[in-house]
Amino acid sequence: AHPRLYSAPRVFFFSCVVSTLTALAWPLGRPILAGDMKDRRLTDASKVALTNAVKAIESVSAAEIVVAVRGQARPYPEAYLVTTSGATVAALVYQLYAQTEFALHWIVINTAVLAALAALLTWLLPPLRRACVRRSVLLEATRTTAEATFFKRGVRRTADRIGVLVQYCQMERMVELIADDGVH
Repeated sequence: AHPRLYSAPRVFFFSCVVSTLTALAWPLGRPILAGDMKDRRLTDASKVALTNAVKAIESVSAAEIVVAVRGQARPYPEAYLVTTSGATVAALVYQLYAQTEFALHWIVINTAVLAALAALLTWLLPPLRRACVRRSVLLEATRTTAEATFFKRGVRRTADRIGVLVQYCQMERMVELIADDGVH
């Protein structure tokens, strides 16, 4: 008996559902926490250099400097959606127009596996994740995270309101500087 084949719209619908579920579930499996990659990326020499730079700035000014290093500002599920959708479309185009006929279950399985591989690559490769998100979104996330860190770390509670937060988000490769009202 020949395996039952389904129409392209029905296969596309099933594959899109699998792709979307994969894209939405993948980032939820591993929450990204503040400082997640800190210990893996900053060497001891980097930490000493940062400490010396902060001491040098504080010795010639009244500002109190706080440095924060984060793995990433937020999880960016849209990056996973972009890569898994692209992988889904590529798998479907290949399977629907290839010389070989694929049964429905193989079309869905192949598409799901390729979508999962795309999600895995997105998770493992920060440059790919960064490339899938608009720069304005990266800037806004970095700024919002820095503002939250400014208050959470108590930088605003200095006596003369002279706190300065320097935050570096590693995945975004962006630095955000937030100075309190007393810094001119």
